[in-house]
Amino acid sequence: MCTLERRGDLFLLTLTGDTKKDQEHRLSPQLISSIRSALAEVKSQAVNGSALVTLAQGRFFSNGFDLRHAQAVGVKSGSSQAAVAELLRMVDLFKGVVADLLSLPMPTIAAVNGHAAAAGLILAMGHDYVMMTLSRGVMYMSELDIGMTLPDYFTALIRAKVGSAGARRELVLLAAKVGRRGQWRWGSWTRRTAAWRRWWMLRCVWRRSWGRGGGAEKRMPRLGSLCTRRFVGCWG
Repeated sequence: MCTLERRGDLFLLTLTGDTKKDQEHRLSPQLISSIRSALAEVKSQAVNGSALVTLAQGRFFSNGFDLRHAQAVGVKSGSSQAAVAELLRMVDLFKGVVADLLSLPMPTIAAVNGHAAAAGLILAMGHDYVMMTLSRGVMYMSELDIGMTLPDYFTALIRAKVGSAGARRELVLLAAKVGRRGQWRWGSWTRRTAAWRRWWMLRCVWRRSWGRGGGAEKRMPRLGSLCTRRFVGCWG
């Protein structure tokens, strides 16, 4: 699941897991609910100068939706359609996580320690900043490998965050794996780091002119076309 820790004005949301399987941090309905509860708590306790850092235990940031969970639902009901319906339900539930991140009244940072695949990439991209390890950090859209159509809000967020049309094509149509060295082409801001030094993250955020406060109202000019869509609706 996940834990939330507050250190002064800094909120640390950590995806947790006791086993290697759990540390893939696949987005099941339970994990999605846990993340949303944590983000609601962050929002309710926000003050001027707050910031959120999202981390993950283990080798993965998030390996996307929990397909094994969807398959188990299908097996239990004896219907492949039930598995598809459960996957679509997770897609719909995850919309709320994206909307919650975009509406937070503070800068947000995803500390990507390993693979961020499919919905895991969208989880990272929903933050204002992405920081990756030089050695293990990699992000990609694996839907192409399994023949899954991207949800509308995935493509809207990618269009809003990835400035280069060529980079978008590689990401969506070729399932290109992008590490820290290549992410500059996305128009996203990253910094080389071997350990998540919290004071360094905050320094980087303040240097990007968030000042003492800000959040949704500073995001809106950059993501306005995304946030006017009914499925995000984070300012409506």
